[in-house]
Amino acid sequence: MGRKLHPVTCLDLVQYPLQEREFLLVSKCDRQAMGIQNPLHFLLRWKVFQTAFFEARSKGHSFVLLKLPHSTLVFITQHFYDAEPEMDHSEAVNLITYYEHHKIFVLRQLATQYLDTNPMDIHQTVAMWRLGFKEKSVRAKNYASRHMREIRDTSEEHDAALGEAMSHLEAQELRSLVNELWLSSPIVDD
Repeated sequence: MGRKLHPVTCLDLVQYPLQEREFLLVSKCDRQAMGIQNPLHFLLRWKVFQTAFFEARSKGHSFVLLKLPHSTLVFITQHFYDAEPEMDHSEAVNLITYYEHHKIFVLRQLATQYLDTNPMDIHQTVAMWRLGFKEKSVRAKNYASRHMREIRDTSEEHDAALGEAMSHLEAQELRSLVNELWLSSPIVDD
């Protein structure tokens, strides 16, 4: 006897049974879900959720599919329940990269402030740019590119680290990143 999967979310129905009045937030990114007892907090404070919720209800669904990582859904939930979620580099990058999918300005602002006061190393910066490239997030790519230029301009040692971090990029990613860095750099004639 195999697992019984939900036809839309592909979630294991045994692992994610719905309690009465519970509503699921489902991550399209990693197909993990979390239940919320009362969606009112979300309906009143989150326009993206409100739209998705009413669309789901009109189809008779008790879940909302959101193109956000599960960790970001947890962070947003904690924020809405005033639990003061703990920010780290990974979550700050997600909040900036996936901003178009949550559109919670205050969280994007908090993420940007966090990264400005807790600078990423070059590998984290290249990883942010790569995620932005994959998810087509101009905001994340621009933030990471600007940070790479700042790092690169501080010393030649950082140039070597940047070169090493970029060596893990695929050809198309590398071409795009080099173009962004080159086009935005001032041209120096010797």
